[in-house]
Amino acid sequence: TESVQYSGAYAAMGIDNGRGVESFCKNFKVEIIKLTEEMIEFDMVGIDASLANAFRRILLAE
Repeated sequence: TESVQYSGAYAAMGIDNGRGVESFCKNFKVEIIKLTEEMIEFDMVGIDASLANAFRRILLAE
């Protein structure tokens, strides 16, 4: 996947692509799909693919 790295990439079109903590907290949510004693399956919604991948790597390392 590919994402825009520069927060001013769309400034000429009047779009603020900046991400603040407030914006992240407002848009990010975790939806539990399946939960057992041995497994959890969930969706992370409203997060960039690079952050989701970093979280996945942390979980795999543990």
